[in-house]
Amino acid sequence: MSALERKLILRLMENRRLGRMNAFTLVELIIVVVIIGILASIAIPAFEGAGIKAKQKEASTAVASYIKAAQAFYAENTEIADDAADIAQYVAIASCAGTTPTACQGVKAVAVTKGTSWNLPSGLYTITLSKTTDETKITAAPTSTFTGGLSVSGCYSKVSKTTQVYDQKSTTDTKTAKCA
Repeated sequence: MSALERKLILRLMENRRLGRMNAFTLVELIIVVVIIGILASIAIPAFEGAGIKAKQKEASTAVASYIKAAQAFYAENTEIADDAADIAQYVAIASCAGTTPTACQGVKAVAVTKGTSWNLPSGLYTITLSKTTDETKITAAPTSTFTGGLSVSGCYSKVSKTTQVYDQKSTTDTKTAKCA
């Protein structure tokens, strides 16, 4: 074997040795994949919950507006608001005729001027207005197609002159807004 051949073989062996030191082993790659899997299993449910909470905020904002309108109606008329016509004097009520987000996409929302029940323009929630002798209550319940949706309730009391809006925290939460 000539000196040149020896030098080439030594150089190839050196390059090979250096190449192995710069690469990842199969065990290292498996560990990285397992860590990414664990992080994904933690993050995905958190993101899903955030989406439901964001959709609930639409209902919460609407209920708060309707409750403030019911309070304004009482201040001006000294009687409890009992339907959409009463609160529509103070806030615009928009509704979608459909009960699913797909049915409401691309459809112009219509103004609500009567009745005690309507859907939000997104089609995710049904709003229901009810009254007692001392309170106006408004509830936003998820439509049947909005699985995992969380309710929102609100009230105005003419006795205590208070308003409250309560966002349900989980599907097992049974609390509602209390104004009495």
